[in-house]
Amino acid sequence: MKFSAIPYRNNGINLLKEMIFLYEEKDNFKKVIFSTA
Repeated sequence: MKFSAIPYRNNGINLLKEMIFLYEEKDNFKKVIFSTA
């Protein structure tokens, strides 16, 4: 993943979507995902 000052919001949105996908995909990891958010 690339992080920079300009596309920071886009990366955040993509990360959020990925987190939601993982949340739906594997309910076991929801605590880990949100703790590292």
